[in-house]
Amino acid sequence: MASTAQPADPQKVTYHKGLVTINRFLNGINSTIKSGNQKLPINHAYKGTVNGLIKQTDAEFKVLKPTEKTMILTRGINNPRDINGADGKLVEKQKQLKKGDIMMMKGYAYAASKESSNPYLDDRFVSIAYEIEVPPKARISTRGTDEFIFPRCSKFEVLDNKVNENNVNIIKMRYLLPE
Repeated sequence: MASTAQPADPQKVTYHKGLVTINRFLNGINSTIKSGNQKLPINHAYKGTVNGLIKQTDAEFKVLKPTEKTMILTRGINNPRDINGADGKLVEKQKQLKKGDIMMMKGYAYAASKESSNPYLDDRFVSIAYEIEVPPKARISTRGTDEFIFPRCSKFEVLDNKVNENNVNIIKMRYLLPE
């Protein structure tokens, strides 16, 4: 598929479901992809290079239909290796965030509606639970009402960070609209 800036669905980037592999590459963890010039695995829907998919996805985010109202989304980190490799350094750094800190997520951060993510926020399975306030006019990719993806290198302002009785950090944050 040629690189275009118009996704077929104005609320979703074309390869909404195919960004997990790209996130692992962008975060430098456990990836089979070693270079942006590398072609994606044959079973991936996008048939070009990693850089081509990133370029297309970034362009598509800029033309998505903006959200109309404030939303509260959630994200649970249940395995530190999922976002930062086996050493857990990024998770430990995030646990130290304070009100007013700005956090940038290098990849395309996934989140879910509060209603659809409750099983993923069970204290037995997560070490960090994010509660993300998304303001109106955000251009985020959505698959229905249950899964959302933020643009690459999105920034979030920390509003609160508390540890609950099960030693899970509950980090409340606000998505910062790109300038």
